[in-house]
Amino acid sequence: MKPHQLAIGLEPGQPTYRILVVEDKWANRQLLVRLLAPLGFEVQEATNGQEAIALWQDWHPHLIWMDMRMPVMDGYEATREIKARSGDRSPVILALTANAFEEERLVALAIGCDDFIRKPCQEEVILEKMAEYLGVRYIYTDSTETTIDLEPVSSPSNSSEQPHPALSPNNSQQLKILVAEDNLLNQKLILQMLKHLGYQADKVVSNGLEALEALHHQPYDVVLMDVEMPKMDGLTATRQIRQEWATEVCPHIIAMTGRALPQEQEECLAAGINDYLTKPIRLERLSKALSQCQPRGNRQPSDTLYPENLTPAVLDAKMLQEIECIAGEEGTAFLVSTIDTYLEDASKMLQNIRDAIAQKQAEVLYHTAHSLKTTSAFLGADKFSQLCQELEKMGKAGVVTVTPEFANGIETEYKRVKRALELERQKAQA
Repeated sequence: MKPHQLAIGLEPGQPTYRILVVEDKWANRQLLVRLLAPLGFEVQEATNGQEAIALWQDWHPHLIWMDMRMPVMDGYEATREIKARSGDRSPVILALTANAFEEERLVALAIGCDDFIRKPCQEEVILEKMAEYLGVRYIYTDSTETTIDLEPVSSPSNSSEQPHPALSPNNSQQLKILVAEDNLLNQKLILQMLKHLGYQADKVVSNGLEALEALHHQPYDVVLMDVEMPKMDGLTATRQIRQEWATEVCPHIIAMTGRALPQEQEECLAAGINDYLTKPIRLERLSKALSQCQPRGNRQPSDTLYPENLTPAVLDAKMLQEIECIAGEEGTAFLVSTIDTYLEDASKMLQNIRDAIAQKQAEVLYHTAHSLKTTSAFLGADKFSQLCQELEKMGKAGVVTVTPEFANGIETEYKRVKRALELERQKAQA
């Protein structure tokens, strides 16, 4: 795909491409179907390898997105049979798996898969692979998504200084923003990002002590707080701010950090951070974080309640936005349906995991944890997905003994994911 552009259709004069999506999880299938069908592809679905073989025989797809782990018949067996029986008219088969082990990639390629793509796969990767193997050509429009990689940037032209219309804040909402960041280059980039979004930082400081001093001189609505700074780090400064200022006048504090370790996220939340941005800062993510802030005089009581601001630290907002985006006009309904399906399935799978551990069933633990890991990653629950991956590895190794601390960690993180998704569902339906 072209940089910073979004595919909206297929160029005219091309064949009608038939695409088969083989995946046992409904939500995972729909992510692909809702992406590909609106662009002009003919898309059919299968829930296991046997259905895939039957559709291949009757429909002759040009390309198959093949999940490798499915009940009834897995993707490995289905791929072997299709490749063995299709001869010179073999379809392109792209393996989909949540595992990134080199041996699994080699096995997939050895049995006849043309490529190996790890879940969760991004829209641009999906479309690029189809262009690579089928020669598909797309029609593009400008994309509203930008990634800042913390590299030096040139001075913008007059036109680029205007805030992007899709990311611009409400002009009536004038936030007073304090930036606490010790790296000069990062300061420059953050200020430019704020300007691009239509905001303006009132002051920039280099450590937590200076942030506290600035807050003593005048109130701020938002503090963009680097976590690691000299003299006083961002978490220490945040704790001090929470102690000194009452809830109704306390600024909304957004942490910025180059580390995304689970324990650091927990430390941020415990310190009183409202939101959490991982470097390199994404422009779209910064925009979403600021859009949830209110000037102190306009706040409702719920705006300053810490538990209501857990969603950004638990979920990757970009993944939820993509789920909503691929469904077009039905995006909101599709997102709500996907959340409902996930919560229903996840609750059952967690119980299956508990039973598998209690009954020493390593194979059940392996398959259930693998499935829950994949669907959780699709909804942006990265930390929970990583915990499920640990269970998956244990099951694969035949280990079914879990420490109480790890078990509690799984249960606690799922509760956070569940609450965050319920909040997203409420916002979508509002």
